[in-house]
Amino acid sequence: MIIHDLIWLNQVAQGIESLEAGVEWFGDLEAGRQREVMQRLAEAVNQALPLAHELPDAARTAGIEPTHTPYVMLSRGPIRLQLTRMADLPLIDRMRAFRLLVALLGISDARRRSTRCPDGCTHWWHRDLSDEAILAEIRSDPSVW
Repeated sequence: MIIHDLIWLNQVAQGIESLEAGVEWFGDLEAGRQREVMQRLAEAVNQALPLAHELPDAARTAGIEPTHTPYVMLSRGPIRLQLTRMADLPLIDRMRAFRLLVALLGISDARRRSTRCPDGCTHWWHRDLSDEAILAEIRSDPSVW
């Protein structure tokens, strides 16, 4: 997976790009690439340390019902273990899982950014990903990613 894709996922999670644009992009990928994206997305969510009480808000944001497989899996935890299983879901559930994980990343990472990095930090994904100059800097410096 290339930095461009990681930036894109973080832009969708942060609301810089729309969730629908992210879903369309993900849906256009072939199955192997979808699995790769889901694995990296699961890693990002895991790194954001999601809290169980953030899952219902993520589901509402993603338009996912509590009866949908990805929600059920994450709600029955442990989340860390369930995240590793998302990439192997059938296509319809993989699309739902993508929506849910992007929303959960946005919520969890926003919380972490406000509590762990209130005065700034060195994480490239916590920088202003709507600023083209910052994006160019991130893309050109592999040491930041």
